[in-house]
Amino acid sequence: MSDHFHQYMLTANNDEERDRIRERLLADPAFCDEMRELENEWIDSYATGRLAPRERELLHNHLVNTGQLNRVATALAMARSRRPAIPSIFPYAWGIAAAVLLCATATLTAPKWPRDAAVRRQPEDLVPLAPGTLRDSAAVQGVVRHAGRGLQLQLLYEDTSPNGGCVVIVKDGAGNQVDEVRSECGVEFHPYSVNSQLKRGRYSVELSDLEKGLLHTYLFDLGE
Repeated sequence: MSDHFHQYMLTANNDEERDRIRERLLADPAFCDEMRELENEWIDSYATGRLAPRERELLHNHLVNTGQLNRVATALAMARSRRPAIPSIFPYAWGIAAAVLLCATATLTAPKWPRDAAVRRQPEDLVPLAPGTLRDSAAVQGVVRHAGRGLQLQLLYEDTSPNGGCVVIVKDGAGNQVDEVRSECGVEFHPYSVNSQLKRGRYSVELSDLEKGLLHTYLFDLGE
């Protein structure tokens, strides 16, 4: 994808270029609206698996650094229900940029692009997974694990959301348990990092709340 938002994503390590784009965003409302639309398009494409690997990694780092990773699951849920597009995080960015520009006369240094452990860790492909798919359904979702990358399934909630502790149990096509993970329940979805030992094939996932018991089941085909 070649657009202004792509250019913005590529300026993570170029403060001068990023400041130039921020100044244009503040001065040009039409450009600001275009960037907001492009941002939403990227997130929608990311949530539905249509974003290219390089752009997916750029957007993933951007959402992690801005604390907006949960927007991926929100985008998928809204796409399925055909609700209006999710609000953009750019208005907040514009406000931050404006504050930086206004404070320039006070010789403050412009904030640097975050470079924390979230960026340096192994990148993960994020795949939203809806519950309720039957084992003999032709609509079983396929997910692909790429070499050198992790794979996280975002187990979406429907009707009932868990609280407290969650248990994820993964079973192979023969019904044998191959993985079990206990962790705090997610807010809008529950993240499950696919065990690197799992081979190609069909798997079922059981998501349980420690208090309420079994909440949702999922089904996916793992490829490499």
